[in-house]
Amino acid sequence: MLLSRQPVQSFALAALIFSSPAYAQPRVPEWTLTRLYSVGAESDTVVLQRVQSLQLLHDRRLLIADAGARSILVVDSMGRGRRPLGRAGSGPGEYQSPQALGTIGDTIAVLDPRNGRIGLFAGNGTWQGSWTAPPITGGSYVRLYRVPGPEFYTPGVRRTASAPRSTFIHFDARGARDTLVPDPVPSPPDAGAMCEGSDRGIRFFPAAFQSRHLRIPGPRRTLLDAEMSAYRIVQHTLAGNTVATFTGPSVRVPISDAEWDSAGAEFASYLKQDAKAKCSTRSLVRPSHKPAIRAFWWDDAGRLWVERYVVGGFVFDVFDPRGVRVASMRAPERVSEVEPSVVGNRIVLLRATPDGSHVVHVYRFGPLR
Repeated sequence: MLLSRQPVQSFALAALIFSSPAYAQPRVPEWTLTRLYSVGAESDTVVLQRVQSLQLLHDRRLLIADAGARSILVVDSMGRGRRPLGRAGSGPGEYQSPQALGTIGDTIAVLDPRNGRIGLFAGNGTWQGSWTAPPITGGSYVRLYRVPGPEFYTPGVRRTASAPRSTFIHFDARGARDTLVPDPVPSPPDAGAMCEGSDRGIRFFPAAFQSRHLRIPGPRRTLLDAEMSAYRIVQHTLAGNTVATFTGPSVRVPISDAEWDSAGAEFASYLKQDAKAKCSTRSLVRPSHKPAIRAFWWDDAGRLWVERYVVGGFVFDVFDPRGVRVASMRAPERVSEVEPSVVGNRIVLLRATPDGSHVVHVYRFGPLR
């Protein structure tokens, strides 16, 4: 299997993006992204069906969890395909639903909700056993939350007398160690539409560009919280003590009519197909502008990456653990539900083509030369 190598392509960020009268900070170094290779492109023999997770390894191999094909592809540092990791099934070395990927040291972890476990593989693909994981579903929420160091978290639920509480279950090399039980995340005022169809099925349609609360775990039992409407991310302990604050320019980016129509196309199509559906609303609330940020995640060096909206697309900001912004770069479009993986000087992103198929792009990043 030979995967396509794309012509070198770089993304450089123009200086005007950093200029903001309301945000005074020393000039931030500009980095570029240079595409190294792609998997699933038109000239490639690989067809990706429904990619759920991406994981770069320290030896520069790439793992692609394709839940649609029930397979985990392995790609070497030059973009050439190798033997898949594991296979479909419920026995040793198998998985039913490769939902998310992570690592603890040299061990590869595969979150497999249908089998209710986290499968463990050595770097050479040898089965190392498994840990029990909650058999829950819920889209991009159900994943391995990667943090710096040999650890990660999974989502969980703790039942209380009043109502179930969302938790983060902490794993290190010894398995599940403890659980973070934070206060509930505030619900957005315009969360979207929930519909009961004529077939009695329940469907949920989120409100596009709606500001909401984002929360991910951090190292050493910390949490990161942010309201998307403002560029301010606070890392804190469960006791509420602030560890670091990550701030940047908040730009009011307008939503074009084309963007709004595209974002609501699935809901509009559903209402036409099932006119008798009972929905909480039949029209989604259009915000006055896009949120300040879209996502944030950790890299293997302990830096926080923040994806923010700008006119015409997105920018990646990179912060050191103290909250100092050390770099920014123009970001390619990507599938927002699949978290990028950043290891060394490489980042891997998932992109959707106009026909809805998936393509994985691997980039090298670094300072402008």
